Amino acid sequence: MRYKSVHFAGVFILTALGLASQLRAGSVLVDFENQPNKDVPLTSLSVSDSGVTFTITHNLVTFSLADLSSGSGTSSLGMRSLVPSDADGTTQPFVVTFSTPVNNFAVQMGDFGGDLDTLSLKAYKSSDGTGSPIASTAGSLVPTGDQFSSQILFVQGSGNEIKSVVIGGASVAYDNLAAATVPLPSAVWMFAGGALVAWIVSKRANRLLA
Repeated sequence: MRYKSVHFAGVFILTALGLASQLRAGSVLVDFENQPNKDVPLTSLSVSDSGVTFTITHNLVTFSLADLSSGSGTSSLGMRSLVPSDADGTTQPFVVTFSTPVNNFAVQMGDFGGDLDTLSLKAYKSSDGTGSPIASTAGSLVPTGDQFSSQILFVQGSGNEIKSVVIGGASVAYDNLAAATVPLPSAVWMFAGGALVAWIVSKRANRLLA
């Protein structure tokens, strides 16, 4: 059993790294690390990477960028994460519009689990979460006391047709918004988390060396 476990772990890592290398082609990552406006109320934020601009809104409700890195288990978030305002009643979703349509999109959502958080991600053909819906997925973060936990949600279109996404997660933190113009194989549904984390780490390392 131990050999099988080690073998499976090796296959998982290699598969994740292989998908991560595919993500590098035509891929963009917004992790907010280069944003100076921490803890400043915002109603809109535009961030660019590799020629694609992500415009983020919150239905006219303020949000901000917070540093959650001092919490246990938050290393994948870095020092800037998107968080909703305490005054929004935890009901408003974030909307991300892309300057150019993309094929797929992923987002990491996490919380210090005092309660159950219901997560959702929907992709649309038009800006601002309008037009024909393309794909959707959902998830949840179960209560874990004071321990941080996160989940990556992923959606993919048919060709480069995603113009915007709507992200729902109540009062959780949002980070590592990733998009690509290259389709991913069906295996990504099983290994997306490992692939995306491996790619995020690689992308950040390259930025630090640049």
